[in-house]
Amino acid sequence: MAVFIGPDEKTLLEGLYQLALSNVIDADNFIKNKKNNNIGKEAFLEIMKLMTVKIPLHYEVTFTFETQKIGLCRHMSMSTSKINSVPSPEAVWMVCECLGFTGELEDCLGIWLEDIGDNRKAVNVLQLVGSEESKALH
Repeated sequence: MAVFIGPDEKTLLEGLYQLALSNVIDADNFIKNKKNNNIGKEAFLEIMKLMTVKIPLHYEVTFTFETQKIGLCRHMSMSTSKINSVPSPEAVWMVCECLGFTGELEDCLGIWLEDIGDNRKAVNVLQLVGSEESKALH
């Protein structure tokens, strides 16, 4: 399934990037709080909804900057509204590049599928932000 990224989509993804940059998530504390019910599933979903945009044709993209034990990371999740379908690696990487990912998809720290319900899965990509880039972002 094709993804289209024109000027409007680039602007939308740039806005998502800036929003994520302004709201860096402490992943370890976030997960601990979620597990300890200090933050419920509904609250978690609300936060992720704010960090999500829709792009043609049928895609949803969620993007965050997260502090992890290994350092600052980019985390992108991409799904499609088509049942029993996942975005192609080419579509995923095209969006990743718009969100500042570098290198190749295979070089990322982690790539995994996440069951998001309704016979749908999201492709997740995690990449460590380089130390020089991390300094520039702060």
